[in-house]
Amino acid sequence: MLKKQKGKCNQCGHYFMPEDLIEVDHIIPRSQGGSDKYDNLQLLHRHCHDVKTAQDSNGINNNDRER
Repeated sequence: MLKKQKGKCNQCGHYFMPEDLIEVDHIIPRSQGGSDKYDNLQLLHRHCHDVKTAQDSNGINNNDRER
């Protein structure tokens, strides 16, 4: 995934640094019918993942930027 994303977080667009905490995220959350398939997964900074999870819970969708 890191190579596919060219070393960048799909949420904020910043490059991952060695000290960053990186998490795997479901682009379409499993709770909303998303799958565990590779094309539905992305890497995000931990804090970006927290923001996206909150947005997903509130029905805010940012899929255009993430793909």
